Amino acid sequence: MIALLLDLVQVPASTIVQDYTMTAELLTPLLPSFREKARLAGLDEARHEKLMECRAEAMEMTVAYLHSQHGGAETYLCKLGLSDAQIEKIRGRVVGSALNSPPASGL
Repeated sequence: MIALLLDLVQVPASTIVQDYTMTAELLTPLLPSFREKARLAGLDEARHEKLMECRAEAMEMTVAYLHSQHGGAETYLCKLGLSDAQIEKIRGRVVGSALNSPPASGL
């Protein structure tokens, strides 16, 4: 979802990938708790571990697919039925949010 929003405001794919891989670093301290909750819920441990991975290649392929199959986030959202006005409102909120937030470290 975040990658879609970043693509909508024309953040370069390399930055989207970098942001995604930072997720792995930030999730690391939370993983034991996530694993325990998954175990208690009876989820398959191997599958859960795969879902927790944040490999750069996965996001590179996702962004490439978004562009090759849909022409990018804006076209994709149009195909889903969002109007130009709705897309502009989303874009404005993403950009406005970024302007009012302190810069993320590492980006």
